[in-house]
Amino acid sequence: MLEVLAGDVRRLAAPGLSPRRRGGVRSRIAAALGVLPLVARRYLQSDGALEAATLARLGALRNAFAAGNLARATAVVRTLTREFPLHTRGL
Repeated sequence: MLEVLAGDVRRLAAPGLSPRRRGGVRSRIAAALGVLPLVARRYLQSDGALEAATLARLGALRNAFAAGNLARATAVVRTLTREFPLHTRGL
């Protein structure tokens, strides 16, 4: 989910995206940002300190996206993808 979100934020920041596609990408990001805190809470139940820090980052990501600050959104999502990498071994 984080890797897809990171790709969508990069895509949104890229020049030349049509208004229709830009709207679709924005909608997909907004939907992911709505679900991501729930997924994070479930995943992080055992570590309260990590949960608080991660939820704060998700809030910062949501705020950056809402403000149209794609540079900040990119930085936050990069941090999250480093903290929670996609493990594809065994897929």
